[in-house]
Amino acid sequence: MRRFQIPPWVALAEDRLDNLHERHQRDLDAVVRCKEKNLEYSTVYRDQYDLVIHGRGPQVHAMVVRALRTLALAVEWAPYQRRMRLIMDLSMHLDRSWAPQHPQYAPLLVVAIMEWNRLVSKRWRRVCRLVRWIARIPRLMVAFNEVALRPGSKPARRAAERFKVHAALLCTVSAPNDF
Repeated sequence: MRRFQIPPWVALAEDRLDNLHERHQRDLDAVVRCKEKNLEYSTVYRDQYDLVIHGRGPQVHAMVVRALRTLALAVEWAPYQRRMRLIMDLSMHLDRSWAPQHPQYAPLLVVAIMEWNRLVSKRWRRVCRLVRWIARIPRLMVAFNEVALRPGSKPARRAAERFKVHAALLCTVSAPNDF
């Protein structure tokens, strides 16, 4: 019977680390944009683990903070909590092993709450809510206009009077002389 052996630790080449860094950035962006269905948790976790143990902890921490910041700008509290929990699960090694050894980096839960409560984030979330309503206005205006401009209503009579006044003004304007 052959026993399972753990291979010795091997340092990864710089180009491999750069590829891991780019792939992990893409994966975090997919999580932020709710497109993580094609991702495997183990692969994303392992990529981040490899980056951290090979000395790229500060860059990974910055990527995670950037993802939380982007997420806090556009989504409400319940979706933010779900996405934040997924990002923190993916960053478990970073948060529980690496960050305590480097006290200049805040724990991710603290960072996530700070990003949520930033004044800029609150304002952008308000703008996003407003934009969603502005996008609905044309659909709502159809029903409103149909009721407001029914024949014989005050708005319909005002529109007819305004039309007559403007039509009369157009008739009184003379055409320019051509020489």
